[in-house]
Amino acid sequence: MSKALTGGAVHSHVGANHSEAAALYRSAFPLVVLGALVVRIVLFTGLFGSDDVIYIDRALAVLHGEFSGTSTYTGALRYGINLPMAAFMGLFGTSEFSATLWPLVCSVGEVAIVFLFARAIWSVRAAVLSAIVLGVLPLHVHHAGLSLADAPLAFFVTL
Repeated sequence: MSKALTGGAVHSHVGANHSEAAALYRSAFPLVVLGALVVRIVLFTGLFGSDDVIYIDRALAVLHGEFSGTSTYTGALRYGINLPMAAFMGLFGTSEFSATLWPLVCSVGEVAIVFLFARAIWSVRAAVLSAIVLGVLPLHVHHAGLSLADAPLAFFVTL
């Protein structure tokens, strides 16, 4: 439509939609990420008693300066889990929660990545819906509270 027929309304309407979308984006992104964090903290899984025992043992060893690379189990050599876990334990003390901060950060980070990707490819609405679906997906929430390799692996695959 020409500007003469619409009196410039088409152009101002498009600009208004763009600024509304930008405002929605600025408010939706932190809300969705914060919502994912809250869901994961409220539904915190905790230690499982499987691989997490090895990861925590190795992280504690690294925290105390023991960098022995000998082990009969590959989980002890998963530095992408053990080293960040040791770093969080060094920062926040040795606790169950600090041992699971790395998977929690990776899980919430993946929700953020999905939001940003969907926003870039489709729209703010698609980004919000995509991030909410991933943010409340039971298995995703469950693994965010476990000291296992699943959440960091999913984060880096999504990245």
